[in-house]
Amino acid sequence: MWSRNIKTFSPCSNILIENSVCWLVIMERAVILLFDLDRQNLAFIDGPLDEFDINAYMRGECHYSILAADSGGLNFIVLAGFSVRVWKRMSDGDGVARWMLGNTIEPSSLLPLRPAEDKHKMPVTIMGLDDDGSVIFRLADSGDVFMVHLESMQCKKLSQKLKYGLCYPFASFYAAGK
Repeated sequence: MWSRNIKTFSPCSNILIENSVCWLVIMERAVILLFDLDRQNLAFIDGPLDEFDINAYMRGECHYSILAADSGGLNFIVLAGFSVRVWKRMSDGDGVARWMLGNTIEPSSLLPLRPAEDKHKMPVTIMGLDDDGSVIFRLADSGDVFMVHLESMQCKKLSQKLKYGLCYPFASFYAAGK
C-alpha cells in the first residue's frame, strides 16, 4: 500500500558509527535514521527537540548536521549565526540515551566575519565536516572558505570567492616501514 509523499532535505551525507549507517533527515523535526548493518535493523532517533526550528531552517537561518563522536557515539551540530553548538548523545545511569549540550563554539573571534547583508541569510554555512568531527569547512557570506579545527580553534582561510558546494578534507595514511 502506498503512503503519502514526504519531502525531506538532506543537509549532510551519511556517516558510519560502529556498524550503523546514520542519516540526518529534516522534516517537521530532525530525525536520525540508523541502519544497523549487522542486524539489518532500522531505527529512528529524534534530534535535540530544544534546538530544532523548521522555520529557521527553511529560511536558511540555521544549519544542522550529524557526526561521529570520539567515543563512538553521535553528535548533533547546530550552526546558527556565528555560533556552533555541539549536542552529544549520552546514556544516563539507567541506560537511557539523551541529548546533552556538549559545548558552544563562538568562532567569530577567530574568523574575519561580518553580519549578513540579508538578515534572513546565514552569515556562515557549514560546507563540510571531516569524519571525526574535528574540522569543519565554513563558507562566509563574503564567499570566503575557512577551515576551522574545533579542538585547537585554529582557523585557516582556504580560498576567496570560489564556487564551492561541499568540501571534504583529504586524509591519507600509510603503514610505517613499508
